[in-house]
Amino acid sequence: MSGAALELNEPGQSSWSLKEMVLAGLAAILIVVLGAVQIGALMVVLGADPLAEPASPWLAVGTMLLEGLIIIPAWVWGPSRHGGGWRRLGFRGFELKHLLLVLLAFVGVMAINGAWSLVSSELDLSGQPDMLPMFGEGLTGLALALVLGAGVVPVAEEVFFRGFLYQGLRDRWGVLGAVMASSLVFAAVHMIPSVLLPIFIMSLLMTWVFERSGSLWTCILLHASINGLAFVAAYLAPSFA
Repeated sequence: MSGAALELNEPGQSSWSLKEMVLAGLAAILIVVLGAVQIGALMVVLGADPLAEPASPWLAVGTMLLEGLIIIPAWVWGPSRHGGGWRRLGFRGFELKHLLLVLLAFVGVMAINGAWSLVSSELDLSGQPDMLPMFGEGLTGLALALVLGAGVVPVAEEVFFRGFLYQGLRDRWGVLGAVMASSLVFAAVHMIPSVLLPIFIMSLLMTWVFERSGSLWTCILLHASINGLAFVAAYLAPSFA
């Protein structure tokens, strides 16, 4: 059994319930949706179009900062009630050898994405949209994308989906059931039907890294690397067109 499993079941600690996980999930959705609506409404009041430049970078920034707040429900319905602090959500140290797991999973994700691109092209499916333009043009837009999309978002999503949801489900359904269920939820909330399968597989690999290393930092590093590479590739793509 991995370090993650051992850490979760420390004496005197009970895992959060399915009801608490559902409530945390609903709270996370409300935070992002209602926050984004409020930001959009404020822009309209100020005379800006939230779907057009130069307003859209601010909408992207606001929405991703709001996504960072999904850490709050994970904390409130997790360690706040059941103890263990941030360590309980996976913020533990890891060994250097676990970086090899991160590298292997990263290569796996790149291979899966490449294969899916070929399949999508053959089936004439739309791919994942380029998010970079939402942050604005030039190096400023890239910097915002890297800080938020490859910084804030990976931390928030890994805390919620791996540190909170996966660990809670694993206590009840075992490793396999929890991996499958949490990855299905992770893919579904991204709401892009044409890339559900690669996102699902990416989540499987992230959860595998977490289970093997016992540390959320490894998942955050993997997630940030994937997102960061996507933004850098989108920024450089016009130069090679």
